[in-house]
Amino acid sequence: MSETRPARILCVDDDASLRALTTAHLERQGLSVVTAADGPSALDTLADGEFDGIVSDFEMPAMDGLELLEAVRARHEALPFVLFTARGSEELASRAISAGVTDYIRKNGGADQFELLANRAANYVSQYRAERALDRSEERYRRLVETSPSPIGIYTEDSRLAYVNEAAVGYFGAEDADDLVGRSILELVDESDLDRARERSRGVLEERTTASPSELHLRGLDGRPLHAVLATAPITFEGDDAAQIVLNDVTEFRRTQRAFEREKQFTDAALDALDDVFFVVDTDGRLTRWNGRLNEVTGYDDAELDGILASAFFPDDDACVEQAAEALFANGTVTFDGDLLTKSSELVPFEVRAVRMTDDGDVVGACGIARDVSERRARERELEQYRTVVQTIPDATYVLDTEGYIQVVNDAHTEGTGDSVEDSVGVHVSQYLNEEGIARGRRVIESLLADESRSSGRFEFEIENVDGERRRYEDHISVLIDEDGQFDGSVSIVRDITEHIERERALSRQNERLEAFASVVSHDLRNPLNVVDGYLELARETGEEDHFDAMKRALDRMDSLIDDLLSLARNGQVVDERESVELRTAAERAWGYVPTEGAALVVDDSHTVDADEARLRELFENLFRNSVEHGSTYNQAKSDDALEHGSTGSRTESDDAVERGNETVTVRVGASPEGFYVADDGPGIPEDERDAVLEYGYSTNESGTGFGLTIVTEIAEAHGWETTVSESDSGGARFDFRT
Repeated sequence: MSETRPARILCVDDDASLRALTTAHLERQGLSVVTAADGPSALDTLADGEFDGIVSDFEMPAMDGLELLEAVRARHEALPFVLFTARGSEELASRAISAGVTDYIRKNGGADQFELLANRAANYVSQYRAERALDRSEERYRRLVETSPSPIGIYTEDSRLAYVNEAAVGYFGAEDADDLVGRSILELVDESDLDRARERSRGVLEERTTASPSELHLRGLDGRPLHAVLATAPITFEGDDAAQIVLNDVTEFRRTQRAFEREKQFTDAALDALDDVFFVVDTDGRLTRWNGRLNEVTGYDDAELDGILASAFFPDDDACVEQAAEALFANGTVTFDGDLLTKSSELVPFEVRAVRMTDDGDVVGACGIARDVSERRARERELEQYRTVVQTIPDATYVLDTEGYIQVVNDAHTEGTGDSVEDSVGVHVSQYLNEEGIARGRRVIESLLADESRSSGRFEFEIENVDGERRRYEDHISVLIDEDGQFDGSVSIVRDITEHIERERALSRQNERLEAFASVVSHDLRNPLNVVDGYLELARETGEEDHFDAMKRALDRMDSLIDDLLSLARNGQVVDERESVELRTAAERAWGYVPTEGAALVVDDSHTVDADEARLRELFENLFRNSVEHGSTYNQAKSDDALEHGSTGSRTESDDAVERGNETVTVRVGASPEGFYVADDGPGIPEDERDAVLEYGYSTNESGTGFGLTIVTEIAEAHGWETTVSESDSGGARFDFRT
């Protein structure tokens, strides 16, 4: 790479006026000048920047020009150094030359001396930069030779190899370069071509002329026959005359293509063997040469392709092709993508790489490679599809590196964490996973790496989400393996399974209830059936109508059971849309659907609850029916007892009992600190039976189905309410619902 920055020179002089004058003349030569007033500051400036030369006075305080020169030479052996001094003597000149000065110029002589100084300094700087560029070029050339896939060697005047690159070591089957260095190059030539090889080597080494590429039969160290095209040129190696040889292996090619003209057929066969299109165009952009792949891709024969404009293959990208052509002939190389139009009007995506061709400095055209990138485009589309799929996955998806740092994450991640995708990439997974979860994930990864038959594993963990809610998650992990079979990270899909677990638990509870439900149904329905069957036999034998009355009561019992069973079966724990429902309204409507037989409803206060109004009304109906059925019997019994044992006189407890007997029972509905309640003044429920009354089939009434309170429980659970049974203030039953 050539120098692009302006040439910089350091001007050192303790006299400010002379320093300014010297600087002005140097800048007229196009040099960028930095100044220093003495030797120490000059050395500091030189250490902080890159310079292409120094112009220095001799007589200066602290350090004279020769001392500065010696200090500079200790660091920069080849940096141009011009000593510009008013004091001159043969002794000083001799000392300066011994110290390695580039030039020695006297200041006396007026403006001409300053002009002379500037001209010479510019020349020295130019030479210095050219030599540095040459050094860099030689270093690049050396690296190119060492890394070239073509076997390259250097041999001396005695025909012995002094250097071989790695490609040559492999080509000749050597273990290392030492197996070849020191051998005669002729040892590697087949006997059939020894004379030609000697003549060729003699011409290069003695006449110092570059030998035209030619083919020789060679032999590997193991005796393998090799065939190569050799390019040989004279060079200087470590100060001695030598020759460089570059081999182009044509062994396999010559084995299959011996019947054809060597050079042309080799080139044609090599180009035709390419999977890519090879082409050559002239300065007008017309095809002059191509390989068979172009025929295959476009569908045109050779006659149709000869002289066709290359741009005709890219009509939809003509502007892009025109810009590429301008860049090619301006810069020497170009790469562009376009859709190639075939003879059958099919568009095929291609990547085109072209190189400018010159002859004696004149541009004669360009050659290049056009590669079908359909598969690459398809992979890019597929990759984009995968990215789209990942982004649309409703579960948080992560790609972690081997250390657990997030490389890729989708948008679903933000819902649970509150962090954006951009903020999460590069963050360690421990920011979103606790130590226990990380340990579980590590164990899953270790098990997957130990068992190649498994492609994925899973584990569960519980953390607090961005809303402060404890949630349960399931992490499905797959490991990534690199091309060397080593662990290269992992992919995780994290799913929130909190609701799933809750549903499973609810289903388990439901199954338990269903088992109890089935047990009760099988028992309670079978009993009335047995009654009907028994009385039917008696009716047949005796013909008495009383038996039909008994069967009617049993059938009524079955009808009640079936109604409650249907209510449970149809509704279960289903709750439709909720709304704000006023307790008073729902209770009074439910009261109207229940045969109350003189019972009283009291709603203590107005209160609203978030509920399914129809299901709430059904809950009230079953509680009211339960209170009326049990309370009326209880209060009637107390009334009868009061009449039997009562006395005249003032109003007594017996009088109250008589009045309540007429009213049967009073039911109260009201708000509680945690929800609402339903209470009555009936017989109440013994403490040891309060849990049992909510189970399937429990009833103390021979005509009851035992499902009324079960339905109440189902409706409450469907709303997420907790039901408790206790004693009311009047000694009856009280049902509290915590909402």
